[in-house]
Amino acid sequence: MKYLFYPIAIPVLVLTFTGFLSALGLIYSEFSDYLWFFAGAAIYFAAKQLKWFNQNTKWMRTFTHELTHTIVGIFFLRKIHSFNASNDEGAVVHSGGNFGSLFITLAPYCLPIYTFGFALVRLLGAEETLFVFDIFMGFTLAFHLNCYAIETRPIQTDLKKSGYVRSALFIPSALFLNITLIVCTIHSNLIQAIKDVFVSYWEYITDWVKMIG
Repeated sequence: MKYLFYPIAIPVLVLTFTGFLSALGLIYSEFSDYLWFFAGAAIYFAAKQLKWFNQNTKWMRTFTHELTHTIVGIFFLRKIHSFNASNDEGAVVHSGGNFGSLFITLAPYCLPIYTFGFALVRLLGAEETLFVFDIFMGFTLAFHLNCYAIETRPIQTDLKKSGYVRSALFIPSALFLNITLIVCTIHSNLIQAIKDVFVSYWEYITDWVKMIG
């Protein structure tokens, strides 16, 4: 099964990157829709300059890393035995088979769970309050990207366990997909974003098949 990974992962990386470029184009053409989103990101990076904020950032980064393992593990029906997070290290112990292991292991690097949490709650918000959710989505995505920049290192056990080449294909693909979904959510809502993104993926695939044919 692992030998099928590469023939699938490489086209998926190209596909998600193409969608990501389209999302950047959406920001460019509809920039006013993203002002509060970028304001949230700016607030995060401004807060990082404060000593009291940074004192808790390391623990929060570790906690979020392990929480993401846990949430994705539960999604793949894993039984969680223990959860630990401290300033220095963290660990989640689970059982339940091998299916989905790659997703569980690499999820912290490419799945901004807090951002998607706000995207879900945003579905319940009134039109005039959506800017508040957009601020939090920008803030939490900035937090995730900062964690990604710090944690994605060759010494990481998760990357060693998954394999560097597989990690280098999986993480960017998933990150491009998730950021594209977030960008499209700001423009409309999460449900519509999921529809639009996967419809566009299908259109890219059919266009490529026509070009090859």
